[in-house]
Amino acid sequence: MKKLFFIMVLMVLSQTLPAQKGGMHFGIKLGPNFSSWSGEDAEPFDDAKKKMLIGPHFGVFMTIPITTMLSLQPELLYSMQGVKYSYSDGYKETYRTNHLNVPIALRIHTPGGFYAIVGPQVGFSLGGKYKYEEDGDEGEEDLEDLKGVQFSGVLGFGYQLPNGFGVYARYAHTFSSPFDVVGEKLKIHNSMMMLSFFYMMRLNK
Repeated sequence: MKKLFFIMVLMVLSQTLPAQKGGMHFGIKLGPNFSSWSGEDAEPFDDAKKKMLIGPHFGVFMTIPITTMLSLQPELLYSMQGVKYSYSDGYKETYRTNHLNVPIALRIHTPGGFYAIVGPQVGFSLGGKYKYEEDGDEGEEDLEDLKGVQFSGVLGFGYQLPNGFGVYARYAHTFSSPFDVVGEKLKIHNSMMMLSFFYMMRLNK
């Protein structure tokens, strides 16, 4: 129900905000995520080493002009996030979570095709997996107690060519733990760098 609500919000925004000079644009994007966990409860035990998890993201976005220099950029993105731990005895574990992220960012245009992005993001959990490997054996199980909704802040910059193709880098950091364990307040935050390649087209003349 919450997912449907935010999709409806994006549709309403696209119809109600005025189209300034440049018009509205629609785009598609994809690329890799480089994610990890930070915080006191995310630190590895003993001799473990924490490693980034590389996973994909892809989705759609719009740019809705506010002024000639500012646009609102709502997005709808699938994103894989998480972290890896490895131990000196060969034991490895991977936490992989899937999300539907809805950032609604302010896009600040600069001359020459460069721009910056800043704003909030709400993410909806699509489930996750815990995988372990030891002495050639491995197994996988569902992650439990995942929080249904998480809020983040996003900050990034990019470059767009005149033909609509472009690339950008973005950092996102959650304000709370991805887990909702009764009686515990885990100090874990998901930190992620995104590298996106996109194409956007104008919707109105």
